[in-house]
Amino acid sequence: MSYIAKDTKLFNLLSSDISILSSAILGIKMHLVNFSLVIEVDFKLLYGDEKYLKIVFSRIKEYAFNYQSDRVFYNVEVYKLLKKGTLFYISFDPCDSDLSEISEKDNDMILCESIEGCFNS
Repeated sequence: MSYIAKDTKLFNLLSSDISILSSAILGIKMHLVNFSLVIEVDFKLLYGDEKYLKIVFSRIKEYAFNYQSDRVFYNVEVYKLLKKGTLFYISFDPCDSDLSEISEKDNDMILCESIEGCFNS
């Protein structure tokens, strides 16, 4: 595992150098650490030298995921990544074309206080 960065540094990298666009989500793991929810999302990347990325979302404020068996799990065709004050927001299925604002209609989303990333081999 190769550590990348956390919080604002990782946000900036995900907004520029590291693209999860056209990636595949290989897994979503939710668990408690010290009574606080943590969500780990594993990606297979299409672009760049590294092929596997793990993003760990912690100090979760809200999340919502939906699964339907008649849909492919899970290609990231478009996503919304925002920093609002001290919070980070990601939606893997944003509802509207405005990718600059949080929408109640966004799907497959996480709102949290901390993000951390690493590359896996």
